[in-house]
Amino acid sequence: MYQTDIKWITSYINSKNFIILISNLYHLDIKSDAEKLKYQQQRYRKAIDRFSELFDEKKDIFLISSPGRTEIGGNHTDHNNGLVFSGAVDLDVLVVASKRDDNIVNLYSEQFQKKFLLSAGDLNKRDDEAGTSTSLIRGILKGIKNRDFRVGGFNAYLTSDIPEGSGLSSSAAFEVAVTETLNQLYNNGKINKTEIAKISRYAENVYFEKPCGLMDQLTSCYGGLLQIDFRDIDNPEIKRVNYDFSKIDYMLCVVNTGSSHSNLTDEYSSIKRDMESVANYFNLQSCRGINYTDFINKLPELRKLCGDRAVLRVFHFLNENRRVIEQVKALENEDFQYFIELFQESGNSSFKWLQNIYSCKDVEHQGITIALSIAENIYPRSAFARVHGGGFAGTIQIFVKKNAYRDLSNSYRSIFGENSIYSIKIRNTGSILVNSFLKSL
Repeated sequence: MYQTDIKWITSYINSKNFIILISNLYHLDIKSDAEKLKYQQQRYRKAIDRFSELFDEKKDIFLISSPGRTEIGGNHTDHNNGLVFSGAVDLDVLVVASKRDDNIVNLYSEQFQKKFLLSAGDLNKRDDEAGTSTSLIRGILKGIKNRDFRVGGFNAYLTSDIPEGSGLSSSAAFEVAVTETLNQLYNNGKINKTEIAKISRYAENVYFEKPCGLMDQLTSCYGGLLQIDFRDIDNPEIKRVNYDFSKIDYMLCVVNTGSSHSNLTDEYSSIKRDMESVANYFNLQSCRGINYTDFINKLPELRKLCGDRAVLRVFHFLNENRRVIEQVKALENEDFQYFIELFQESGNSSFKWLQNIYSCKDVEHQGITIALSIAENIYPRSAFARVHGGGFAGTIQIFVKKNAYRDLSNSYRSIFGENSIYSIKIRNTGSILVNSFLKSL
């Protein structure tokens, strides 16, 4: 059995064993990542201290960590039953929690500097809560109950080092962290990873009222590098990809251009709508079943019926699906050079055919285009970039040679701000009860 005693855990965090634990959890090197390890040690210590201050707790605590995610391949493919290539990152949501004797859920968010209070016995959807963290918590409780698992009251302190607007799925990490907390507190960890992801998506889709797929939640749950096949969208096929990006001469980073995703809902939904219009021509519900030869042969008619943009977006989908498979094979064959070629192909396809780099409704603001042009024009031999996530605004993803990172990061900071670029590592562990790691050392 793992340790939950708050005094024992606090003492353990101050030990060398804890440094070893978090180096494994966050994929950090004991020597070269000493500052990051020190930061995590202080972060865990502060989280427990804040929990004790807020709730006056001196007993058993549970520590939950849930990582953010990065999309490496498969841009806008999941919603049409396609393939994606994603990875969990070394930035996470950290929860300190304990059971309550009543049904009250009392969660304090460091990010929002406020408490969210609700009853685990009052799970009906409230329209006035849509778009709030409270709606997500209530939706998670309902999703767990719908699957005949237990829920109850708890106190929790939640902190996140996933930057808002970074495209690293802070919302999915939040959802998974809360679901995992209830899984550990009331269900002895019996809810499996895929079900946790589905419960999290249910809360976001139904209670928060935001349409989303399942990639973000699955990646946060499972961790590592994943090829996910959404042919059966309710039963995705997950393949773990064993590759260590830290052994190559490149760093992985994300640039936040600072542009807002607000008022872009129609842009995002238009991609799914365009793709499905072509699928419907072939009497299909999604693009996954389209035969490439049939698609080419029907181009003249498809252009008339669906429009050129829809046709181009299906070109992207069909080729992007193939690329995901090829990207994974390249890494499995230790062929990073071919992987990078495919990575760039994906970015070019998103720009030319998917057309999600900027909004045609606001051509004066093209933050992503500017960010991509910096990598391609100023660092053509050392940085390789593509749009990251939904697009139209937000972030890009870059593989940059380690000896060029300093200059490149300075370039982006001078244009988009001091905190615009983040170097990230792939974290092999998904959402986890950290207490179980304490037991193993």
